[in-house]
Amino acid sequence: MKKFAFRLEAVLKLRRHEYDRKQRAYLTARNRVEGMARDHEAAGVDAAERAAAWIGRARGGVASERVGIEQLGIERAFVGWREAGSRLEEARGVAEQARVELTGAATRVRALETLRERALEKHRAEALREEIRELDEIASRKTALERTGGQR
Repeated sequence: MKKFAFRLEAVLKLRRHEYDRKQRAYLTARNRVEGMARDHEAAGVDAAERAAAWIGRARGGVASERVGIEQLGIERAFVGWREAGSRLEEARGVAEQARVELTGAATRVRALETLRERALEKHRAEALREEIRELDEIASRKTALERTGGQR
């Protein structure tokens, strides 16, 4: 019996490589989302702290020209927070797309691995049938020799 050879081995290798590449891309996207989530949280905390400090000073009686400048700083902080939020949502979309692509790549690899397993099982079954056939042939020769008394 000849050695098992999976005809699609090169395709399986390529699909595994593609899966690894997609997995790295997904992990990179997830790390980016996590970093942006921290940035968004920090920007929100900064904006909230500025607003709280401004409210405290306004209640304490700050000069009106100072209030306007602080309001601009607070508005800029909230704009930064909103922009960080929109960048975060965009990064989440990219990560979700990378996850979908990773899932597809995993499915393609599993499909080829299943085909390979089936082909290997078929090969083993054929090898077993061939071995049984050879053993039957040997046994039939032996019984034929015994019948003839070992004469040729």
